Amino acid sequence: MNNNTRSHLNLQEYPISDLLYCSPSRTHSNSHSVCQQSKIDLLSQQPSLIPMRTLQSISELAEEPKTCDRMAQLDIKSNLQLLREQEKVALQSIKKLTEEEMIHIDQWLSVLHKTYEDWEYPSSHRVFQAVTYFNDEQKLWYEQIKFEINNDWSCFCDRLKQHIQDRQKVQIHPPSMNHPLSDINEITSMENFIDTKFTKYSGKGDAKTWLLQTMNQFKQYGLRRLEQVQAIPFLLIDEAYLWYVEHIDLITSFELFSKLLLQQYSSTSSTAQNNTPVEMVAS
Repeated sequence: MNNNTRSHLNLQEYPISDLLYCSPSRTHSNSHSVCQQSKIDLLSQQPSLIPMRTLQSISELAEEPKTCDRMAQLDIKSNLQLLREQEKVALQSIKKLTEEEMIHIDQWLSVLHKTYEDWEYPSSHRVFQAVTYFNDEQKLWYEQIKFEINNDWSCFCDRLKQHIQDRQKVQIHPPSMNHPLSDINEITSMENFIDTKFTKYSGKGDAKTWLLQTMNQFKQYGLRRLEQVQAIPFLLIDEAYLWYVEHIDLITSFELFSKLLLQQYSSTSSTAQNNTPVEMVAS
């Protein structure tokens, strides 16, 4: 009878799982080692029983942070765009600096300042934004002093309030010469005054510098607005006077005269400044 039958195996010594992977050995002594080796070899050839992610799932996992980053960037961009729109609406709600608003200049500046603070508006842009609410007359005033202000918001507010107050004083106290110069004595008096106290402009040289100097002299000698307009023809000579005669119907205020003069001569003033100084008329 064959002694290597299944019935002669010691089942208590070998687990059943070992018996499934080994064939009966001729000798009992090496049956255990053969079975163990067979089991190891078989297990090494089988796929791992530990679940592993496929290449696709790994790729998706790598894409997740990128997708999150893009979504975060889109959210930030959307929020910034919304804030810009709200800021734009707030700035557009500021009233233009009209005659009515000039009466309450402190309140107008206060509203503007609060809007800037609420939206943390850059200090370097505040003056520039404020000028967008000006009319032509106020813009011309700012152009004459912007280098002195140098984007200083506090300085700008102080200078603007002083300018408005001076302007209101002129309106409250009408000019002493409230009629055109018709009397020969008045004409002679004004002409002599300009000849002895003011620098005349010929169309050569820096028109802007001349205007600033002339306006400072107006303030120094207390000339009213109408008197300033009446002084214009006496302030000009040569080419500049001929230009004035051609545009006399358009010039209704000294501010408008200044604007037109700068448009006419600003393009050549930088070149002429190095060649021909502003002409002086001796008394």
